[in-house]
Amino acid sequence: MSDINPSVASAAQNPPASARLESGLTAPDFTLPSDNGGSVTLSALRGQNIILYFYPAAMTPGCTTEACDFRDNLAR
Repeated sequence: MSDINPSVASAAQNPPASARLESGLTAPDFTLPSDNGGSVTLSALRGQNIILYFYPAAMTPGCTTEACDFRDNLAR
């Protein structure tokens, strides 16, 4: 990020909760419940490939299509 204005770089690393991230920026750290009863923290996954997937409305065709595309292309 050396080519980015320092004030912009700082904001990109610590965006407000409602900020929209641009491709390539670091997502803010968070912890969420996992499917096995534990929790998962984004920073604990650093160095791994992950998909951070948000969608505006559950049970809609577009969201289902996108989720299926992730599933179908997981190996790639």
